[in-house]
Amino acid sequence: WTEVLDKICDHYGLTGSGSENVETFVAIFDKIDSDGGGEIDQDEMYEALVNAGLDITEEGVITLVSMIDEDGNGDIDRDEWKETIEFYLELKEEEGEMQKQQSDHASFMTNLRAKKLEALGVGDAKPTTTIVEDGGKDDEEMGAVEMPALNESDESSVGMDIDG
Repeated sequence: WTEVLDKICDHYGLTGSGSENVETFVAIFDKIDSDGGGEIDQDEMYEALVNAGLDITEEGVITLVSMIDEDGNGDIDRDEWKETIEFYLELKEEEGEMQKQQSDHASFMTNLRAKKLEALGVGDAKPTTTIVEDGGKDDEEMGAVEMPALNESDESSVGMDIDG
């Protein structure tokens, strides 16, 4: 449901989290419930998801609906929708907090490394080598760390042979 709700957010231009978006999603429920019956049936959900740009099959919609259809009637009522949205927004908020913590940790480690290198008398003018691969994400997002490249004059100070 996370991917589906992300697409719905994009389609309706929603950003952020909080109670204002819960109410916005409840209003979206009313738009999806095209017959005004108070429940979103599988056909209404399929049409809404396709309109939001999601490539989904009717079988996929059946699976999605069954995931949040607590009473098992095959439709999503307002309370089931609202509970799903609240859970989704909580997950998004936690995800944002985790990303901030990762960023803060990466900054802390970069600063700590710089202080350690300064204490060792290693200057910033040395060439650097990235020791963390990013797997397709940019270095800032992944917190990649640049380490000074060792040269032969550094061998004695670190006690290792870099050639073998």
